[in-house]
Amino acid sequence: MAEHKTHIDELVDYPQLVVGQLLKNQDVINLLANRTGASYEDLENDDGSWKCFFDYDYTTGTMQEVGSYICVDTDIVEVPNSSVMTLKMYVEIIVHKDTMKLSRTVLPGYTGNRRDNLARYCDLALRGNREFGIGRLTLQSVVTFSVGNNNYTGKRLTYLVKGYATDRSKLP
Repeated sequence: MAEHKTHIDELVDYPQLVVGQLLKNQDVINLLANRTGASYEDLENDDGSWKCFFDYDYTTGTMQEVGSYICVDTDIVEVPNSSVMTLKMYVEIIVHKDTMKLSRTVLPGYTGNRRDNLARYCDLALRGNREFGIGRLTLQSVVTFSVGNNNYTGKRLTYLVKGYATDRSKLP
């Protein structure tokens, strides 16, 4: 793996930072695993890869397992000079229609549906966070979107990240 810093490292780094923040929120873990008291290990495959997190804006292949997924992607939308840039970070929550309704016996204490609760708790884990760029992560929009497969629906949370240095020589 190359150790060189580039002007667009955030495209690679931010999705993993997002997943790390989401895994600190027990509600996100419970809603993805569909049980209370779940742990991040419940969200891993046998090979250590994630069952439900993707660092790109789609899920791979045909989704064989009925469940919920979170896709994270980043765009650089403005580079006004060599010291700052503006990024948009997208967190897409994709939920199968058969798991949309929450069972009060499986997940007591939650109201509403799984997709909107995942959006709520993902935002709680991310909004205002200072680990991204300079300043706080700012929620810009939340929109419902259709997934190509009619059995799934999604919510896209869009965050604005301002002021991250692009000139790596100026970073500490």
